[in-house]
Amino acid sequence: MRKHILFLIVLFLAFVLFGCENAKVEPSGGDPVVDPPIVDPKTEVEEDILPEEILIGNMVKRLTVGDVAYLDASLLPLEATDKEIEYFSSNEDILTVEGGKVTAKARGTAQVTIRAKAAPSIKVSFDIEVSEKVLPDIILPQASVTIQVGDTYKIEYNTVNSSEKVTFKTNDLDYINLDKNGIVTAFEVGTAKVTLTLEDVIKEFTINIIEREKTSEELINEVIKQITIPNVTSDDIDLPTIINGVMIDWTSGNRTLLSDKGEVFYTDSIVLVKLYATFTHGDVDIDKTYGVNIKPWSNEKRLSKVMESITIDSVVTTNLTLSTSYNYGVSATWTSSRSDVISQNGVVNFKENEIDVILKVKLTVGESSMEKEFTVKTIASKKMNLHYFVERANEFSSTNLHNLELKDGKIVLKKGEVYGYYDSSVYETLNFYELVGSWAAVTSKTATAELLVKVKVGNNWSKYFTYGIWGLGRNNLYYNQNDTMAKMDTDEILVSTKDGCAFQYRIVLRRDNEKADSPVLSLVAITMRLTDENYKYDVDTSKLPDFVDYDVPKVNQNVVPEIGGVICSATTSTMLLKWKGLDFSKYDQYENRYIANLVADRGHNNPTYGNWVYNTAVIGAYGFDSYVRHMVSWDELKYHLATVGPIGASVKGDIGGVYTTGGHLLVVRGYKVVNGQTIVICNDPYINSRFGNDKDGNPLFVYYEFPLNTFLNFWRKTAYIIE
Repeated sequence: MRKHILFLIVLFLAFVLFGCENAKVEPSGGDPVVDPPIVDPKTEVEEDILPEEILIGNMVKRLTVGDVAYLDASLLPLEATDKEIEYFSSNEDILTVEGGKVTAKARGTAQVTIRAKAAPSIKVSFDIEVSEKVLPDIILPQASVTIQVGDTYKIEYNTVNSSEKVTFKTNDLDYINLDKNGIVTAFEVGTAKVTLTLEDVIKEFTINIIEREKTSEELINEVIKQITIPNVTSDDIDLPTIINGVMIDWTSGNRTLLSDKGEVFYTDSIVLVKLYATFTHGDVDIDKTYGVNIKPWSNEKRLSKVMESITIDSVVTTNLTLSTSYNYGVSATWTSSRSDVISQNGVVNFKENEIDVILKVKLTVGESSMEKEFTVKTIASKKMNLHYFVERANEFSSTNLHNLELKDGKIVLKKGEVYGYYDSSVYETLNFYELVGSWAAVTSKTATAELLVKVKVGNNWSKYFTYGIWGLGRNNLYYNQNDTMAKMDTDEILVSTKDGCAFQYRIVLRRDNEKADSPVLSLVAITMRLTDENYKYDVDTSKLPDFVDYDVPKVNQNVVPEIGGVICSATTSTMLLKWKGLDFSKYDQYENRYIANLVADRGHNNPTYGNWVYNTAVIGAYGFDSYVRHMVSWDELKYHLATVGPIGASVKGDIGGVYTTGGHLLVVRGYKVVNGQTIVICNDPYINSRFGNDKDGNPLFVYYEFPLNTFLNFWRKTAYIIE
């Protein structure tokens, strides 16, 4: 076969040489033409065998950092001429390949390529994943434990990547005993360290040893030993209610001499009192009884106890009670630096100005005595000769403001205060038999005002009568009140026996917390019905116009379901507020029903919608100066209509032949004088088409005109004022 091939090669070469010679191509410069070598046909040529495939005996896929592996690669066919193989790594930071030696250097994945150097297209590539070397380790679920003296504890642990055993060691044998399995026995209070070792791994475990927890009975008995109760005493006894977790409940066998809290009271002779104690811890109770001989107080203690009980306000607003006899056989003598202002009996004679007075009391029992001085200031007394009174914020006496201040012409709580009050001067008045107090203040559910009023009858003062803590949107209420001087009937304070001759008020402002807005007080008003039937209030009406009419929106009460028949007062207030430009339709299609729920007095008939004071309080809560005022004549009302505005009027009886009522409210919106006759123009919330048509034939609706004489027959001379 090979001889046949050689023969063909020789024949081919001869043909080429013969062809070239016949072509006679001459060289045209450059290198000379070299004749090809003459091959001896008798010479035999060897054939090269190239690689066709790479065979890998151990293809490594995974290594650990630091590992070394050897790749066993060979070429196929095995008789390939070139046996040289090349190795490559795609990332020598992760692993290197030198010859067939693979060294893992860092965590990651790198590709290894093996190829034949003589035939680069013949190659094999594969990934080797290198992972971190997992070292042996000891895993402790917790690094420390607290146990009691006498307890035994086994140190819990787990091992990783090791089959070796953990060894335990401690240098704190004064506190614990430690065996080879990690079992600890504690026998002394303190802290011990245990070292756990696994090959090259060392971990530390801390053992905190505390006293053994005592039983409830042991704890109670320890506490009982700490309790010391005197056998004889006249002083208060310290009765603790808890010691070291043990609860103690004390009960006195004679609470008139010794309270459950250990207070010792006065006695004329030594008396034995049993004191019972129940000690409790967990489910264990232990009872113990003590005997205490209560002896009489010393004179000094009797005097001190009495002196502690005597208090006098720094500002005097009413007569004082200056007792001459006190408990425990103590007597008292009072002296005054101004007996013409405050007598030794405590009777106060208020002057036109504030007066400072020093009151001195001397307490005496047996041969012992004790003295103390009180410096007080009497408020000014002012005379008032009118049937109504309005004190505006800027007229308040700064001396009498407590936690309050004047700000922007209004009275508010000082910053950070949640409670404050103002005591008015004493106002001496013309004799009266009825009084109504009211106020104007911006309030809310979290900011309130409370008006209290007291009256003087002869030389005696009534208690303070309160209109309740009031805030817009709250569930506002108060109840009828009385004492020997007067009684409160809904919104009126009525003198019980003789004519009232003076009054004083207190206004209290509150808020739920210091961050809430303060109530904002504009005024306090007092109005009275005077005893003197000949009293006159002169008003100059000579220059008033003959026609005054305010376009007060007309609102009917009867259209409101269920409560329409009893909300004339709230409807009147609604019309006055709407006249001021307010609109409540977004809260209720019946605006007067919405206002009715605000004016409701929940303490009277639950509720009463016709409380005069609560109606003006709602108007005031919307920022208007509003109050209740009794008037004594048409001229007074006419002047107000011409110079201020419309009012709400309380009426009763035959309402001009249209209907009869036991009590009703309507708006007086103006008047007109026609041919010398005065007509009073009203918005009556009760009038509608069921009463017929007006003079023009239109169905009646709220608007109505009454002749003056007719109006005066049913007007009760009480008005809701809105300024």
